[in-house]
Amino acid sequence: MHPPLAEADLTAWGRRPSRRALSATGTVVLVATWTAYVALSIVLSADPDVLTAEEATDPEYWSTGLLAGVAVGALLLVWVCPRVGTWAGAVVTAVAAVGTPLPAAATALGGAAVLALLALSQSRARVRQREASATWGGSVGPVVPDGLPEARAYAARWRGGRTAAAVACLVAAVVCGAWFARDLTAAHAFRDGALEAAGTVVEEDGLDAVVEVDGLRYDVPLELASVEVGDVVGVRYDGSGRAELVDDVADPSLLLLPAGAGALTGTALLAHEAARRRRVRRLLLHGGPATTAYATWHEHGALILPSVHAAPIAVARDLLLLSEPPEEAWHDDDHLDRDVNELSDDELVARARAEEGTGDQSGDEPSWEGSPPTWHGTRLLVVGLRADGWPVAVRGPDDRWYVTDTEVSAPPRARRHAPLSESSLGTDDGDDLAADALPPQDARPGRWASLARSTGVVGPWAALPVVLALALWAAPEASWFAALAGSVGVGGALQAWSSAAHPALSTTAVALVVRGPLRDTCVPWSRVTSVSVRQGALVVRLAPSMLDAEEALVISECPLGGYLRGVVDPLVARDTLLAARAVSTSTGTESRRRPSRDAVVAVLGGLALVAGVVLGA
Repeated sequence: MHPPLAEADLTAWGRRPSRRALSATGTVVLVATWTAYVALSIVLSADPDVLTAEEATDPEYWSTGLLAGVAVGALLLVWVCPRVGTWAGAVVTAVAAVGTPLPAAATALGGAAVLALLALSQSRARVRQREASATWGGSVGPVVPDGLPEARAYAARWRGGRTAAAVACLVAAVVCGAWFARDLTAAHAFRDGALEAAGTVVEEDGLDAVVEVDGLRYDVPLELASVEVGDVVGVRYDGSGRAELVDDVADPSLLLLPAGAGALTGTALLAHEAARRRRVRRLLLHGGPATTAYATWHEHGALILPSVHAAPIAVARDLLLLSEPPEEAWHDDDHLDRDVNELSDDELVARARAEEGTGDQSGDEPSWEGSPPTWHGTRLLVVGLRADGWPVAVRGPDDRWYVTDTEVSAPPRARRHAPLSESSLGTDDGDDLAADALPPQDARPGRWASLARSTGVVGPWAALPVVLALALWAAPEASWFAALAGSVGVGGALQAWSSAAHPALSTTAVALVVRGPLRDTCVPWSRVTSVSVRQGALVVRLAPSMLDAEEALVISECPLGGYLRGVVDPLVARDTLLAARAVSTSTGTESRRRPSRDAVVAVLGGLALVAGVVLGA
């Protein structure tokens, strides 16, 4: 008998930053640090509009472009391999501080320190996971997953998508590096045989200028300099007609941006894929300690729970069946999804809370237990559950083995709406027993959340002219990169601020309006078949239409803005919705979608920042 997971062993699995949080935080730190670093480097330079041939060919200068490219690669990796990307970002940011002015160096070192702390926290969490999982399985020997040889080989293959992306990145890095070397060599050859003289600008269009030297005219590209007709400038030229300004030469190091990004990204992706293959082979050939756990399936994968009513500790994504040939192994995943018309309201709430990580607190065994062949609170044998980023094998209730085609990771965060494809046509009008509807928890929002909720209706719109004014003020020193990055940050902040004041639902005479982060859906009342409250969660079932399938909307916890405007009690929200449906005379059947207010104010905020930079430049 394989022992179940003990609560004491699960502490290490609960104290770990989520993958998405690490990626988002790493992105913010990287973008902010490099934006400030580049801005300070430009401001502190002697003449930012001058680039001489000696500077452009100096390894210390173009190595900065290479480091910036590696930083871009790290920015991509924090979303694919968060821990690797964060470590890479910390190292390259620290190296960039060498030989730079003190303010820029201090900024780079500060950002590198923050990134290193983030990476250390993730690495330490993985160490705690491995230490805890080393004792799982007790005195029972390792269990080797069973399966067909061809299925085992397929599970340990080089995955085409990741491998192709890695090879493409490396090829791009080689091409850009070769292009840079060619341009640098050609520039050296040109300057070795060129002459320098003063010339007069006779034509100018912003990108190129025509300069007259001793009666001859040369087309000169303008890289950073701004000249006007009649200006006298230094020109370097040769007999072939090639020419450049002495103080404004082409910068070949720009090619090192994609070269550095491609080299780091491609190498990391290949190394990550090789490590995955090695771990999968070790798991399938030698097995590992086994333990009893439970699983509930949803679109992210199999949520692994230590007990039926506990919160999930991990999610096993992309399970591959080992008892079938590779060409048929993926087809069996369909049975893991259970249609909504097979689930009661209680089961919908339990599944939503399992996905949200809040667990089922009812104390009753879920009615889906043992309902083959679904995985909803189903007892499994789990092998190889070591740490985030490792593969895992599970034996289902039908004694068939599955192995993850990707890796184990932290479970997804709470979601307001459960993505359901089919639902049953309920006939009740929400006549729930009092025992089925738990009172709302006394969860008071914090000071900042309360402030955002009270000001979120008007505040984001009032902030738009402020954003425009600040952008106009900062425009002379702002780069395009800073403007684009800032527009994303401003838009996200305004969207979060606005969403704090709006409830999850609202009612009109003809429709139920379901608010979303980007779009609001106006559902005709004729599609609302039932509204109920189960275990403190609001459940709304929707009938199908010509364009929409049956759906079920589950709001397991009261949003910051309430269920409805001013309504934080699910029972009151249920009664309000049923009353609105009862008096509605709507005969429409199709839902309409429109941009949400939150999305509109976010887009306007980003546009205001970009417009301010453009107008003030």
